[in-house]
Amino acid sequence: MIGDFAKTPRYQGAGSSLVNPTRQPESILDVIGDSGLVMTAYEQGYIRNRKPNAALAKSAVEAAKNADVVLVFAGLDEISESEGLDRTHMHMPQAQNELIDAITNLEMKGNKAALKSMLEKAAAILADTDAYVASTIDGLATVKADAQNVYDNADAVQSEINAAVKSLTLKIAAARLLGDVNGDGAVTTSDSVSVLAASAELTSLDADATASADVNGDGVADTLDAALILQTAAEK
Repeated sequence: MIGDFAKTPRYQGAGSSLVNPTRQPESILDVIGDSGLVMTAYEQGYIRNRKPNAALAKSAVEAAKNADVVLVFAGLDEISESEGLDRTHMHMPQAQNELIDAITNLEMKGNKAALKSMLEKAAAILADTDAYVASTIDGLATVKADAQNVYDNADAVQSEINAAVKSLTLKIAAARLLGDVNGDGAVTTSDSVSVLAASAELTSLDADATASADVNGDGVADTLDAALILQTAAEK
């Protein structure tokens, strides 16, 4: 939470616009807990009626980097408008504008939940490499290592995380189980049927399907492979 108005709200003007509230308006800092939000930090960010304060702005930006959501409280200060004083422009105070721009342009630390899930899937594949067509998982370990570096980087921003998730997801999607002849992600009896049909020259298999069908690694997709696929399907 950032902004002096969060701590000391402005709710009235001066002169004839002065009001006497029945109860003092509460500071947002005092009631934020009732919203269900968890406030990680509060920074003043600026001084009302003053020029930009570099130290306050820097502290506010640093706090924003560590938050999932940033609430900035800003507005006109007490001397920007009053009875008998016409405004010559419609701008917000400079100190607040500069602070808002700095936070808006800040690339926040990213959410790593999706990356964690992909890393776990990649680890499972690499722990059982014999179950996959070797050519389809070639390079997966390298892509996983790169993604792990992003995950371990406490300062990784969302664009870096998204790029790592995309690269790892594409590599995982390319992984093909031995015996998954039809490419549906599972080894079933229908895969065995496909191999038998191809062996009888009733149908043909493309290169990827042939590589997946060659379960025993003898370079040929035949009835022996069909039997192994059927056995694997029965064990699942």
